[in-house]
Amino acid sequence: MNSKKYKRRQYILKNTSQPKYIFSYFILFATGLLLFSLLFSFMSMETTTITYYNNQISIGNTPYMLMKKMLGSGWIIIVLGGGLLFVMSVMMTHRVAGPAYRIEKSLERMLDDDFGFKIVLRKNDEMKPVAKKLETLSFKIKWYRDDILKHKNEFDELIASLNLKEEDKKKLKEKNNELAFFLNLN
Repeated sequence: MNSKKYKRRQYILKNTSQPKYIFSYFILFATGLLLFSLLFSFMSMETTTITYYNNQISIGNTPYMLMKKMLGSGWIIIVLGGGLLFVMSVMMTHRVAGPAYRIEKSLERMLDDDFGFKIVLRKNDEMKPVAKKLETLSFKIKWYRDDILKHKNEFDELIASLNLKEEDKKKLKEKNNELAFFLNLN
């Protein structure tokens, strides 16, 4: 393994589904907060609340009094909670979106006939088993391609050493080259 630590510099990956998941966490958080507030307001609808603030006593319907307090000073908690939720959702989605992005780039390399490379993921990243299997596949394909190329070259040498007419040697070499062309080994 590589001795130096690998750290991604970009935390929000634009070409992945990470921003969609971050937005989904926000929607989930806002929906949960709204449902909790509505449920609490519904359950306390028939109650009255008495508050004392700055030498003033206020009497009012509990849901109304709570909503007034939440909108008055609770917005700070909502903003801080939203900021904390954003940071946590970036960290959580980064552990999945980063490896998914790395695996996608590795597949693109393999489609461009580049094999035999390592896929580097960070210590706490998800999808390590998938990356390990893709890495193993990459090394196996490289080994198979190298082995086929070695045998192709051996066949070329064998064909050249055979005591045949040049026309027959040419046909055999063409057949041998068809395999190399199919595997992009030329």
